[in-house]
Amino acid sequence: MRSRLAALLSLWLSAAPAYASFEDLPVGPRAQALGSAYAAQGDDISGMFANPAALASMGRNQAFLTYQKDPSLTDGTNMGRQVIAFGSPFRFGTMALGIDSFSAGSLYSERAMILGYGRPVGSKGTLGFGMRNLSVKYGSDQFSGLNSLQGKSKSGMGIDLGYRHYGKKATYAIALINANEPDMGIKSSSKVDRKISLGMAFPTPVLDFMAQLDKVGQDTHMNFGFEHWNKGRHLAVRGGVNFGSRDYRNLGLGFGYVTRVVTFDYALLLPFSGLATTLGTHQIGLTFQWGKSGKARNRQRPDEEGEETGDVVSARPHRASDDERERARRALADARADILKGRYKQGLESIQQSDLELMSDEEMADLSRLMKKTATVASIYPRLEGGDAKTKLVRTAVGAYMSGSGKTAVHAAIFAEQKWPADPAVKRLKELIVKEFPSDAFDVRPLPEVTLVQQFLQEALELIYGGKYVAAISKCNEALELDPENTLALTRIGSAYWAMGLEEPARSSWRKALDLDPNNEQLLSFLKRKAPAAIRRTGKQGPTPEQEEEFRNGVAYYERLRRAGADKPTLEKILKKMIDQYEGSGVDLGYIYKEYERLKTR
Repeated sequence: MRSRLAALLSLWLSAAPAYASFEDLPVGPRAQALGSAYAAQGDDISGMFANPAALASMGRNQAFLTYQKDPSLTDGTNMGRQVIAFGSPFRFGTMALGIDSFSAGSLYSERAMILGYGRPVGSKGTLGFGMRNLSVKYGSDQFSGLNSLQGKSKSGMGIDLGYRHYGKKATYAIALINANEPDMGIKSSSKVDRKISLGMAFPTPVLDFMAQLDKVGQDTHMNFGFEHWNKGRHLAVRGGVNFGSRDYRNLGLGFGYVTRVVTFDYALLLPFSGLATTLGTHQIGLTFQWGKSGKARNRQRPDEEGEETGDVVSARPHRASDDERERARRALADARADILKGRYKQGLESIQQSDLELMSDEEMADLSRLMKKTATVASIYPRLEGGDAKTKLVRTAVGAYMSGSGKTAVHAAIFAEQKWPADPAVKRLKELIVKEFPSDAFDVRPLPEVTLVQQFLQEALELIYGGKYVAAISKCNEALELDPENTLALTRIGSAYWAMGLEEPARSSWRKALDLDPNNEQLLSFLKRKAPAAIRRTGKQGPTPEQEEEFRNGVAYYERLRRAGADKPTLEKILKKMIDQYEGSGVDLGYIYKEYERLKTR
């Protein structure tokens, strides 16, 4: 039986004299378990076989070994696949070399030797390039006389290209494998199919989801996968399915276990067509990692933002002692302190030199965002130290940008450009912040010939005249964020409190203004005033009976919630809504103002 089947295999090879398959098969157990949806998800050296841009995700030296056991032919002929790869990051990216070998006993073998390179592009992408040296060889046995290709071989060169884009909520990828379709035929032309992959990886707190569309020659495949990690990110379970033209259907299952040095992965591929009656294809793999963390991308969760290239860290933790983690946290605390003091470049370098792999996933995600934004700022201002007005204002803008306070960042950046329009660094910072917070920038309408602080103070005055005292105070506080020693802003805050019937907050604000301007006669006269009257001078007619009734119902509702023990944010929200609704209507809001101020200062 074995002899007859071996002869049939030889006849089949001779019937296709140009045969050189290089089948579209996933490389590595992780890719196989994820249903081949790996172009956007791969973050280690095995990812280079699906998308060379994955190499930019490597933070340490890696060596990868895998073995795939395919179903044997009924004559006992063994088919198997072995892959070995080595990669190392350096200053300008990551280089890797991989060898993918397949053999069907002694009758046929093929090999792809791949030299790959990947690097970050900007702050939101990675780019990869690979060259494949492909070779096929037809062997011989006692029946090989039936095969006219016995002993013959052929080699060719393939080209791989890949790109990844890291969005806020997902990673997107495009990859071309064997883009030039090398001809591996011996007696006649037989080109290796070009593979075009469009992939997406969408991480969630529970599962990472992947989807990928492949065009392989004339065939189209749809691939879907999921991956779930335990809390410590040591153990992962995976699954995937794919289907496509010519009854292409498979189910993938697998798991992975990660330590500091070694990662073990296993996958089982169950075909629903073709060799569907077999026990499936098994694949095991080992990935070894060593060396310090380099300049690598986070495993597809960057979220983030910034225009300049920043270093993002590898995110696979390992078990470490409490002392090691505490030392790492102290080092990072020192680096954060440098950043808060305006030493952005120094703080960034301190983070990069820390043992980042001792951090938890939550710490790593927060740290990655901080590093990206710090790198962006450091490219404009390596240091921001000093007590002059420009440095203080720029640090306000940078601090708000770092913390995600878009409104304050936009205001400070616009005000800085208004005051120093010829400073190119201020202009670059303003453009960066406006692009980072477009909705906040859209809400600002700077007026010609006046600064933003002057504009805010005029708006506050108009709000006071209109009886909108809380809104006027908020507008004055926006001015104080930009100019903390602005006496007019403090004066108008006091006037708004006085009109609200709140004597002590009004006098406190006037005293602060007087400390800045001790000879201000107007402030001295304000402080000599007697307690404010309860009547608001809004210039408007009194409230309607319907408004009075609705207001009383609102106060009663607030009191019921307060007695029932409602939390502070809920009570503040109700009071603020009543203030917005009734300010300027003539309704006496004295009680509401006092309650609102009490909650704010509690």
